[in-house]
Amino acid sequence: MYTFSFVVLWFLILRIVFSHPVVRNREPVTHVLHFEATSRNNFQGRRIIAISDYEEYYDKTFGPPIRVHAGDTINLSLKNSICSEEEVHLGENDKVWKDYCDTGLHFHGLVPIGNHVDGVPGLTQPPIRTGDTFWYNFTVPEDVCGTYWYHSHSTIQYGDGLRGTLVVECDEYDLLVNRVVQSLRQRAADNGLLDIPPTAETTEQQGIQEEFVTLSDWYEDWNLDVARDKMMFPGGTTDPHIDGSLINGSENDQLEINLNPDTEAVVLRLVNSGMAGTQIIHAEGKHMVVIETDGILVKPYAIDTLSLAVGQRYTVIIYVDEEPIKLINGCNKMMGYITKVFWLAKSSPTRELGFDGNIKNLPGFYRGELYKELEPLPFNNSGGINILGSREKEDDIQRITLDYLYVRDNDEITQKYGTEMYTVNGKTLQEYMESPIEVAGGKILEIIINALDHMRHPWHMHGHHFQVVSLGEKRDGALRLNGEDDDTEINDAEKRYNDDLKYWTESGKTPMTRDSINIEGGSFAVVRIETNMPGNWLLHCHVEWHVAKGLGVVIRELPEPSKQLQEQSPWEQVNTTSLQINSNSTINEPFPTSKIRVLSIYTMIMSVLDLILYWIII
Repeated sequence: MYTFSFVVLWFLILRIVFSHPVVRNREPVTHVLHFEATSRNNFQGRRIIAISDYEEYYDKTFGPPIRVHAGDTINLSLKNSICSEEEVHLGENDKVWKDYCDTGLHFHGLVPIGNHVDGVPGLTQPPIRTGDTFWYNFTVPEDVCGTYWYHSHSTIQYGDGLRGTLVVECDEYDLLVNRVVQSLRQRAADNGLLDIPPTAETTEQQGIQEEFVTLSDWYEDWNLDVARDKMMFPGGTTDPHIDGSLINGSENDQLEINLNPDTEAVVLRLVNSGMAGTQIIHAEGKHMVVIETDGILVKPYAIDTLSLAVGQRYTVIIYVDEEPIKLINGCNKMMGYITKVFWLAKSSPTRELGFDGNIKNLPGFYRGELYKELEPLPFNNSGGINILGSREKEDDIQRITLDYLYVRDNDEITQKYGTEMYTVNGKTLQEYMESPIEVAGGKILEIIINALDHMRHPWHMHGHHFQVVSLGEKRDGALRLNGEDDDTEINDAEKRYNDDLKYWTESGKTPMTRDSINIEGGSFAVVRIETNMPGNWLLHCHVEWHVAKGLGVVIRELPEPSKQLQEQSPWEQVNTTSLQINSNSTINEPFPTSKIRVLSIYTMIMSVLDLILYWIII
C-alpha cells in the first residue's frame, strides 16, 4: 500500500518539476556582476561616468550589456566611485552636488522583480554613498522576456554614462522571430499586421542576425554643469539645448553595422536611452516589422517609420538583400531634429550617404503612440487586464486624476527649491516621495494624466506594465469625466475616451501594453494597471531635466486585505532581501514554496488514506 502511495508521489514530483518551463528547457544560471561607477574624461575632455573593468565602453557613455535568460538570477554589485572626497565635501552645502555624488540603479521595465531592487535612492533603497557598494539580487520571472535597460536613478547622472542594455531571452521570442522571417521569405511585408505561420520549426535562428541600436541625445557640457548653469536657479530653463545625438554611444554621422554574408534578416533591438529627445527611425525602401514593445511580445506589425519616446524599446525585423540598407535617424530637439544616417551592410554603401530631407516628411511619420495598432501576445501581456466597454462596474475600478504643469511666479516654490518647478496636482515629485498617493491592492487602477502645458512628455511607470486605454491628440484638452467638475458638457477629451472604451469592447482587442508613453501637450492619457505589487512606485516624466524639476508622483500600493504583510519599512526589506555575497558565491534558486505546499498536502492526504485502508484491512 505504501509502495503505491510513494510511486504516485514521485510521479507527481516529476510532473511538477519537468512541467516547469525553465527546468524543461535549461537549468537556471546565476549571473554575478561587479560594477564600479567611476568618473573620467572622454577623448574630447568631457567628464563622463564609466563602469570600471569594461574599457571597451569607456568612451561611449554606455555601460556593458547584460544578457540573461528567463528564470535566471542576477547578483549585481554597484560600487560608487563617481565623486572625489573633495566633491563629497562640496555636497555638504550644495544639494545638486550631493545628489550627483550619490547613486542607485534602476532596471527599467524589468517587472515584477520587487520594490526592494527598484533602485530609487531615498525611496526604495538608501542612496549609495561615495565608496559604498550595494547588491541588487533578484530572479527574473519566467514569463518575462524582451529588451530592457538599466540606468542610474539619481538626479541627472545616466546621460553621463551610467546606463546600459539588458536582454532577457526566452524560447517564445526566438519562435516568434522565426515565424516572422518565414513569412518574409515568402513575400515582402505591407503596412499593418503581418500574416505569419502558426508555428516555427525550431528556435535556432539561421540566417538571422541580431543587433542593438541605442539612441540618445547628447550635451557637450557635463550634465552637472548643465543643471547648475542653465537650470537650477530662478528663471532657469526646463529644457537645455541639445548639442548632438548618439547612436550606440557614438557621435559619428556615418555608422555601419556589418552584416554576415548569409544574413537574410536583421533583428534590431532599439532603445531610446536619452535624456529628453524623441527618436525617429526609418529604413529606406524597407518595412520594419515590430514584434516587441517595452518587453512585451506583440502581434507582428509592419511599419515605415517608428517613433520612440525616451525610455521606450522596440524590436523590429528587417528583411535584407545584398544592397546596403540606409537607416535614417532623427533626434528631436526644440523646433527640429538632429539627423543622422547609419547602415546595415554586407558591403560598403555606394548610394547617397547622407540625408538632407525633412524628418517630418518621411513615409508614415507619426510622433504619437500606435496604441490601437500594437496588440500584445498572450505570453507576457501582464495578465490581460479586463477593459470594460463602459463604466458599468464603476466599483471595480479605482481612479486617480493627475494634472501637471510648470509653475512660474510662485515665490514659495522658488524659495524652497531655488528654481521654478513642475507640479502634479499642486505638489512636486520631491513632496510625493515624502507623502505618496495611496491606492488599494488587488484592484484595477485607472490613472488619468492630464497635460496642462504645451509640451510633449514621455511618462514611465515603475513596477508595472500598463495598458493604454485612451490617448489624446494635441489640444484635445484635459479629460474631465462627468461628475469631476461642474461642467457636464462632454469635451473632445471625454468623447475620445468614451469612443476608445467602446472600441476595446466591440473589437475584443487587448490594449497596447507599455511601461513608457509620450503624452501630447494640452492633452491626456488614460492607463490601467493591476495593483498587485505592494510598495512605492514612481510614475514620472522620463525627461531627466523635468524629473529634477519635480515632474512625477509616487504611488503607494497597499497589500490586498487578504495578503497583509508584516509592517516593514522599504529599507528594512532591502536589508533582509539584498544578500551580501562575494564574487565566488553561487545562489541556488529555492524550490518554489507553492510546490512544497502542494507536495506536503498530497503526502498528508495519501498518508491518511493509507492509515484508513490499513485499519479497514486489519
